[in-house]
Amino acid sequence: MTSADTHRPAGRSGAVLEGLAGWVPPRRVTNDELPAAWDVDDTWVRRRTGITARHWAGPGVRTGELALEAAVRALAVAGNPVPDTVLVATSTPDVPMPAMAPLLATRLGLDRAAAWDISAACSGFGYGLATAVGVIASGAAERGLLVGAEVYSTLVDPADRSAGIVFADGAGAVVLRRGAHGGPGSVLAFDLGSDGSGHELIQVPGGGAAERADPAAHTPADRHFRMRGREVFRHAVTLPAGGQG
Repeated sequence: MTSADTHRPAGRSGAVLEGLAGWVPPRRVTNDELPAAWDVDDTWVRRRTGITARHWAGPGVRTGELALEAAVRALAVAGNPVPDTVLVATSTPDVPMPAMAPLLATRLGLDRAAAWDISAACSGFGYGLATAVGVIASGAAERGLLVGAEVYSTLVDPADRSAGIVFADGAGAVVLRRGAHGGPGSVLAFDLGSDGSGHELIQVPGGGAAERADPAAHTPADRHFRMRGREVFRHAVTLPAGGQG
């Protein structure tokens, strides 16, 4: 995919939005409740981010639980249809393997559904939506369920206030069915792209094959999320349209 190309479902077949829902864990953390070690207050956080509060999952709550709740709600909005394809977009899976989507499908009673995960960090839901629409428009599926779910409170470095004040936990889900492209509720187009040259700006350097291949080069802190926020912001607001991914 190139950053300048706009991709639309071919022919008359497309994907139509049938249901939409979200879920956040009940624990609401205001700026005044942030860890004292971060040395921030409500005014400081609001001035820099505009954020007044965020939702964090409680102890033992996993991404899969949030994904299930959002999925059930989206399916209910759609009238409880039976999707034949399930996608989960997440960068905080419960375990590295197996993928979360097949387990979610099983929990929903969709044992014969095609199911797979998408890992693209903040772009995951966008890429997941493009994938779901493409699968439906191609005729490979009649109806799809896409869930984006994250529990970033488990991934952020407890000592990193710059990420800790921004990232939180939650899930969103959509149900899509095959329908006429351009009709009411149909997904019209995508403008996709990526830039791997900035991979070090947002990363989790540990926990993968690189660490297993060279354990001495990593520390436990490498398994936490890291972001060079100012550079990411500058890159995002100056990049031409379609160049983000």
